Formats: sequence, structure tokens, C-alpha cells
Amino acid sequence: MMRKLLTLLNTVAIVTLLAGCGETGKETDQETAPEINLPETIVSSGISIESAGQSISVNFTTNVAWSAAVSADWVSISPSSGEAGKNSVTVKVEENTSLQPRSATVTITDKGSTRKVSITVRQEALKASLSVSPESLTFSASKGEGMLQITSNTDWVVTKDAEWITLDSDKGKGMVIIAAGVTENPSLIARTGTITVSTSDGSVKKEVSVKQAGADVVFSIDESEFNVAAQGESFTVKVKHNIGYKIDSKPEWVKQTDKATSGNTDTYTFKAEANTSTTAREGVIVFCNDNNECVPVTVRQAAGKPKGGNENTTTGGEIVVE
Repeated sequence: MMRKLLTLLNTVAIVTLLAGCGETGKETDQETAPEINLPETIVSSGISIESAGQSISVNFTTNVAWSAAVSADWVSISPSSGEAGKNSVTVKVEENTSLQPRSATVTITDKGSTRKVSITVRQEALKASLSVSPESLTFSASKGEGMLQITSNTDWVVTKDAEWITLDSDKGKGMVIIAAGVTENPSLIARTGTITVSTSDGSVKKEVSVKQAGADVVFSIDESEFNVAAQGESFTVKVKHNIGYKIDSKPEWVKQTDKATSGNTDTYTFKAEANTSTTAREGVIVFCNDNNECVPVTVRQAAGKPKGGNENTTTGGEIVVE
């Protein structure tokens, strides 16, 4: 009987001891469970940074030693490790020089790697700026060249809407001075075009108005007076022009026999018919352009000689043209 009683007491003692050890183990486990406590708003919403870059402090508490890591080289954290207790780290974000927003992750981990908390860092894209000076260019009808100063904080491109506008560069970055010009305008009509400078992402555009005057009117003849023989004679008139024109009038006894064109010069060949009269005669060939500006060509022809050689005969008899 005594032996059974001792056995029962020993069993109770062992169970009690084991139960006590189990509770102690649980308490130890609870005390050493790693905790990393950061502000809820930072964990849920992350950190937002402007494109210029910024440093921000993050405070947190932990009951274990910890280390920190970042997922991008444009983000750094200091210090990158620490001990249990109250801690503060500085997250430094470099300037974003691109036109695209970006994001990275800061991760704080207990040194046993069983508990980790991540913070998302979001950074705005660079806001493109662009200025062009001057805002307009004006040229005469002749070939010419001007300068444009382009200033931007990013890449830019240049386009034009007319073939007669010339550019010595169509892209660049930062501040650059480029040459912008025009070819000669052969037309009498003034013309207008546009040079467009845009940031590479197309978010900012600047336009430069290009104006070129029309050519001056060219309308002239090489000779304005001709003296031709009584028996008839051919002569040529050269008309230089950049405007439409016509022969407005001419004497009946002057006939056009040919016309040749080279560039902006027309060469007319005329022939004065024989003068069978004993009286000298005079006529005018009139050229008029589309602006109703006219130039005259005077043609004078000697008188024919009377038959028999009597030059003083003015009536009767037969006229001889030699």
C-alpha cells in the first residue's frame, strides 16, 4: 500500500514539474517574438517624394536587433542596422532627372529574418521646363539665317512645317543656341511657317513664327528705243521678269517672229515691215505686267524713197524701198 502511495506522489510531482516548465517556455517564447513597429500611415501609404529629392526620418521601435535594405540605388538609408529599442533612420532619395515617376522599397528585418516590414518610396517625375527665344523670326526675300536659344531641363526636339525653313540642329539637351534660316523666296508672295520645339515627352511645346517677305517685282527691258531701216529690219527685245505680263499693244507694221525663254528672261524677236511711205513712222510696243505697270519700246522707221530718186516728192509717183 505504501509503495502505491509513493508511486502516485511521484507521478503528481513529475506532471506538476512538466506543466510548470511548459508555461515558462511559453512565457519565454512570447517575450522573444520579434516586433518591428512603424507608424501605420507609413506602412500603408508609403513615402511620397518630389522630383527634387528629399531626406525623411522614420521612427520605429523593435524588441530585437534589426537591419535595413533598399531596392534601388537612388535610395539610401542610414543607419542600416541597430539594436532593440527606439530607433530612427534617415531615408534619402536622390533627385529624379527623368520624365517618369519611380518607386522603390525600404525593408526593415529582424536579424533572425523572421519578421520584416516594407515601406514603399514613391518619387514624382521631373517636371519638364522649356523656353525658346526669340518667339518669332522675320526675313527679307533673300536667303537668311537667325539664331534661336533653347533652354530646358531635359531633352528636346525641333521640327518645322515648311521646306524653305532651315535648321542646323533638330535635337539637344539643356541650353543650346541653334541656327534657323530660310532659303530665297522667288515668289512675290510673302510666306509664313512655324518652328516647334518640344520636350522629349511632348509635355511642353513652344512655337516660333517664321515670316519671309516676298521678292521685289522685277519687270524691265534691255532697250527701250530702236531705229530701223525703211526696207524693214529685225530687232530683239529682252524682258526680265518675276511677274506675269503680256504685250499690251504694238504697231501693225511690227510683227513678232520669235520668243525664247532662259530663266526669268524672255527674248522677243520682232520685224518691222518695209516702209513704203515717203514719211518716216514711229510706233510703240507696250509690255504690261499683272500689276498694270507698263514699259514702252519705241520703234522708229525711216521713210521710203520715191522712184526716180526725188526724195522731196510727197505726192504721186511710185515709192521705192531699197
